[in-house]
Amino acid sequence: MEGEGPAASRYPAPRSRLAPAPPPLARPYPEGIILRHHFAILALLLGAGFGTVPAPAHARPTVPIQGAITGSVAVIPLSGDNTYRLENTGAGTMSHLGRVETTWAIPGVELDLINRVLIVANPEWTGVITTANGDVIRGRYTFPAATIPFTVQGDVIFTTELEITGGTGRFGHATGRATASGHANIFTRGFHITLEGEMTPAGPAE
Repeated sequence: MEGEGPAASRYPAPRSRLAPAPPPLARPYPEGIILRHHFAILALLLGAGFGTVPAPAHARPTVPIQGAITGSVAVIPLSGDNTYRLENTGAGTMSHLGRVETTWAIPGVELDLINRVLIVANPEWTGVITTANGDVIRGRYTFPAATIPFTVQGDVIFTTELEITGGTGRFGHATGRATASGHANIFTRGFHITLEGEMTPAGPAE
C-alpha cells in the first residue's frame, strides 16, 4: 500500500494546533484552612509585639490623705504700717505619713484693725511638710480671697487649697490636692488646721 515503508515513517502525521488545556493546579488545602492559617500567623505577630503600641508604665496609686496640724505664727514687721510677714511652724499627724512637721510663710499681710480684716498681698505661697524620716513634700497654698475677717477677740477662720508639687525621697515626683481648714488667733498667734485630700506619693512611674 502507498504510504507504507521508510518514506512514510519519515514524515509523521501533523498534530492539531489546539493542544488540550493542562489540568488545573490542585489545591492542597481548602480556602477556609488557608484563611485560618493566615489569621494564626497574624495573631502570633501581634502577640510578639509587632505593630502594637508599648504598654504604659505602671501608674502609681493615689491615696487619700487626712491630718491635723497645730502650731504657732511668728509675726515679722515689714516696711509700711501694719504689714507683716507670717512664718508658720506646726506639727501633727497625717494618714500614710505618720508624724509630720510643717513650715510655710505668707509673705505680706496687712492688719486692718478698723475693719477687722487681714489683707493678703499675695494669696498664693509655698510650704513644706516633713515626714519623720526626713522626706519632704512641697506644695503651693492659695487663699480663695485676699481678705480674711477676724473677730474682736482676734479669732480667724480660714480655708486654703493645697497643690502638691513634688518633694524629696519617696515623694520626689509626688502630686495631689487637698483642702486645709483651720482657725487661728492674731493675739495668741496659735493655729490649728485639718487637712483632707488625695496624693500620688511618687507621681508617674519613669
